Amino acid sequence: MGNWMNENKWVLDVTLDYPCYCPYDTETGDIITGMNYVGGKCPGELIGVVHLDGEEHLNKWIEENRDLYTNILKANRKPQNK
Repeated sequence: MGNWMNENKWVLDVTLDYPCYCPYDTETGDIITGMNYVGGKCPGELIGVVHLDGEEHLNKWIEENRDLYTNILKANRKPQNK
């Protein structure tokens, strides 16, 4: 079993028709796609956005869903330390 069970790092997977959060295994670098979470806010630390078909598809999704992408990033922004 990978480190993802102990870490709280997630990526936003935009491969499907709906974006979902997937755990990220920091030990292996694997995205655990079978353990996805659909919701407005990431259940842990959001560390990236991926499209499993590659960067070109990711950029196209961002272009076509700019408002949704921006809102997701805003909802998951870490609070600033003062």
